[in-house]
Amino acid sequence: MFAILAVLLDRALLGSNRKFAIIVGIGFLVGCCSEYLQSFFPGRDPAITDVIINTFGTALGAAFGLLLEQLRVLRFRERSNARPLE
Repeated sequence: MFAILAVLLDRALLGSNRKFAIIVGIGFLVGCCSEYLQSFFPGRDPAITDVIINTFGTALGAAFGLLLEQLRVLRFRERSNARPLE
C-alpha cells in the first residue's frame, strides 16, 4: 500500500528536485500516524517495526516511480532523435 502511495506521489510531484526525500518523508509521517491511531483500537498495538516497514515500502515505491520517470525520458529522447528533419 505504501509503495502505491509513493508511485502516486511521484506522479504528483513532477519537477521537484528533492522528490525522493519528500515522498519518503510523507510515507514516514503517514506510517507514524497510522501506528498512533492503532493505539485507540482494542487488540491493535502500535509498533516501530511497522513504521520502518512502511517507510521501506515507500522508499521502494519512490525508487520504482523514479525509474519509470527515467524510462519515460529515455523513450521521449529516442522518439525525438528518430524523427527526420524537415
